[in-house]
Amino acid sequence: MAYFFGPGKGLIFRVLFFFQREHLERAVPLVALVIAFMALKGCLQNSSQNSASAPQPAPVFAGYNIAFFAHTIPEGWGLYVMKEDGGNWKLAAYTEHPGKNNPTAQWSPDGGSLLYWDKTTIRCYDNTGNNIRLDNDASNDGMPCWSAGGDKVAFHTDRDGNSEIYTIDADGTNPVNLTNDPANGDFSPAWSNSGNKIAFVSTPRNGYGGIYIMTLNNGRQVFLAGYGPKYGMKVWSPDDKKIAVEDGSGTLAVIEAVGGAVKHITDFPAKEPAWSPDGSRIAFKGM
Repeated sequence: MAYFFGPGKGLIFRVLFFFQREHLERAVPLVALVIAFMALKGCLQNSSQNSASAPQPAPVFAGYNIAFFAHTIPEGWGLYVMKEDGGNWKLAAYTEHPGKNNPTAQWSPDGGSLLYWDKTTIRCYDNTGNNIRLDNDASNDGMPCWSAGGDKVAFHTDRDGNSEIYTIDADGTNPVNLTNDPANGDFSPAWSNSGNKIAFVSTPRNGYGGIYIMTLNNGRQVFLAGYGPKYGMKVWSPDDKKIAVEDGSGTLAVIEAVGGAVKHITDFPAKEPAWSPDGSRIAFKGM
């Protein structure tokens, strides 16, 4: 299940799927036998990208704004898209079992492609209907995320013998090791909306395992807070001042991006946070 909370207002209502940002406040419950791995379309888009001048979805996704993993018989697991009213399911790709550590698929900023993690590989179902593998190597890769402009993808990989944070261009070329941290393991990147920072988990590093922030224009990596399992999902607020995280206890917390002050927002198991467009609410999956 997914829940919406507002500061000081308690529980608002319950929905099964995450919607486009402009529909969050008027979403209605949907009924479907689907695993609760869902995607908020355009969760990294700024409100300006939702204007009439924003790029429109390519024909292959026209009218489809919800992505999710589902198991059907006899086909097995697949990545599907559907319309907001819950109808017209459309198969994007068959996948391995999503697994407990596999987060939602992620729409590209222009709404035309789906980025997802298929067990140990990074794939993109693009706006022409092609399912493309972006990481052309034999390593274990995971937790991909789009850059704000949709021209690059960040992910973690063990291709260097330990887990590092890499980026590649949107077509899978030009791999770059960002962390260069052979003594530790770096996991689960989250790209800021401004595009100049990436949050990630490092375990351990100088005795302080937890969330770090890298500034991309100078490569500086700074410890932020000692929270977040290595595969835990992290999402920047629209103004990049806060980060919602799955913390080490299985609940959710919000961390100040400057200073690292931590505020727990659930006292029960929860996953996959997603901010509302104005940053006042967080949708998530309750366990």
